Amino acid sequence: MTNQHSTIKDKHIFFLSASDRINYGDLLFPIIFEKMMGNSDYVFHNYGIISSNLENFGALPTHSYATMLKDIEKYSGKLVIGGGEVLFSEWETLFGFISGTYSRLNANKLFSKIERRLQIAKRTLGGQKVSLPFSPHPEELNKSDLNIYYSSVGGQFYGDLKWKKNKDALHAMEAAKYISVRDQRSKDSLNAAGLNAKLVPDSALIMSDYFSLENLIKESKVSPEIYREPCMFVQLGRFKGPDDLSLFGQKLKTISKALQLKVVLCPIGIAPGHEDDIILKELASRNDDFVFVMPASISDIMLLIAQSQFYLGTSLHGLITAQSFNVPHLPLNKKITKAVSYLNTWVDDSLRAADFTDDFYVIDTFKKWKTEKINKNTDLQKEMVRNNLKYILQD
Repeated sequence: MTNQHSTIKDKHIFFLSASDRINYGDLLFPIIFEKMMGNSDYVFHNYGIISSNLENFGALPTHSYATMLKDIEKYSGKLVIGGGEVLFSEWETLFGFISGTYSRLNANKLFSKIERRLQIAKRTLGGQKVSLPFSPHPEELNKSDLNIYYSSVGGQFYGDLKWKKNKDALHAMEAAKYISVRDQRSKDSLNAAGLNAKLVPDSALIMSDYFSLENLIKESKVSPEIYREPCMFVQLGRFKGPDDLSLFGQKLKTISKALQLKVVLCPIGIAPGHEDDIILKELASRNDDFVFVMPASISDIMLLIAQSQFYLGTSLHGLITAQSFNVPHLPLNKKITKAVSYLNTWVDDSLRAADFTDDFYVIDTFKKWKTEKINKNTDLQKEMVRNNLKYILQD
């Protein structure tokens, strides 16, 4: 690491995101930002809540939050909150996504009561002075002059703005140098609270700038047999799936037959709290015609979506990957507001999320997909993303 008195590079990017766990979309943010930096004058540092090394999965290693606090005090630079549904995230929730043991313990009422009193997650993760990990105030970081930038983030205020959590979030974001949000829902919420937020697509949208199909095929361990015939990529989060998995399987078969697309099931989130692999393996076990693929890397997931004819899933970044590679797509589960809002903001405001029994809607949407219009809009949106990241780097 370059020291504070370096004559070569003495400016630093402190990049913070939830990229310390295997959740596909979160892993993409630092990769894309670092690639976008090119030969920038800044030294790039990547942080998560904990120190991690998921290079075998194609991710960048992360330094811990505690290390970030020390580095921010030591070096000059800017803090970039790297995207995702991070606004208003709490220490307990984030620790639960990292540690299955903590997640199970915190589901216990007695432990949860103790957690609220002792703030175990916050203390364990080294953020004792920071109220909300992804909305820190410069003073909480012991750097009152630190410039903080939010890059196409998501989230919204819930309840009274006088509630402590909302007051903490508002106080922190008022001190930020720049805020960009990724959907109209987030923008409306922040604007209503008096914050100036710019509407910009999710930064992962430009992944196809840096990951060509040719290179993905070379890097991926997925057998070409999987995607050689026309297929649809289907994904479910364990806690976001249908109440009746058997009925959903029947509806998928109807869709598959009508569109003449093989069903490929592939997890996107494997970390605690996501666990796509558990529900998708169960779905595959009940349907011999479906193909389950356990990804070994980011490239496996990206390639399978890029090579499919249709994406259907509960993951927002599955949808964004499909959009990036010009693959028709629909979110599943109308309760996942971030995916629905993103679809309506950037893809087509006449579309909606599909219910798990919505076979006719899914079939009809695919057949009427306005490829030329949507692809043209995607090109314009990618330019918005590039300009947004350039502004953060050059400001």
